[in-house]
Amino acid sequence: MSTLNPLRLLLLVISIAQAGAWAQVSPPSARFALPERLRLLQGQYLDLVVEVRNATAVSNLKVTAGPVDLTAKFAAPVKAELDCDTSSDFVVWANLQSFEATGDVELTVSLTADWTTLTDKRVVSVMPFALTGGQRRNIVLFIGDAMGTAYRDAARLVSRSIVDASGKNSFREGYFDNLLEMDKITTVQNNSRTGSTCCKHGS
Repeated sequence: MSTLNPLRLLLLVISIAQAGAWAQVSPPSARFALPERLRLLQGQYLDLVVEVRNATAVSNLKVTAGPVDLTAKFAAPVKAELDCDTSSDFVVWANLQSFEATGDVELTVSLTADWTTLTDKRVVSVMPFALTGGQRRNIVLFIGDAMGTAYRDAARLVSRSIVDASGKNSFREGYFDNLLEMDKITTVQNNSRTGSTCCKHGS
């Protein structure tokens, strides 16, 4: 049986390693970091985030919402670690954006990453925040399990981050000016074994 020359063996190992490294390199990509089938209420705030992967530089950013140009509302690209690898990634975002027109809004982003033009589109459904006919037909009762922080945060976002009929918006620059009624309670009496146990042990 013939033996392989050590030099040839080394070159073979290097070639295999380089081929594996080249196979792992992905081209640049850009996408909106939004949930699928996103539905918002009219005037509801959200952060628009664009993720750019496998790029060393980002330029020529343009973001539109239908006929409206949102580019000026986006900050400069910032380096970020989006995946558990050594690739160069960026994020570009615009905080506290909202849509007043109801219906489907097509978000479009185009940018240049490493001399490559990238685009992405996402359709957001904006629902009217008004009662049709002025009469309530259904009531949704929101009951949270022990009313932890997640449930109260969700209630604040829905009830306090939308401009009400008087034109007041209680959500300003990431802070709530008007708290929920339960947030104003200073004395709490637990009526459950779980809550009593937590209070007893200082949790």
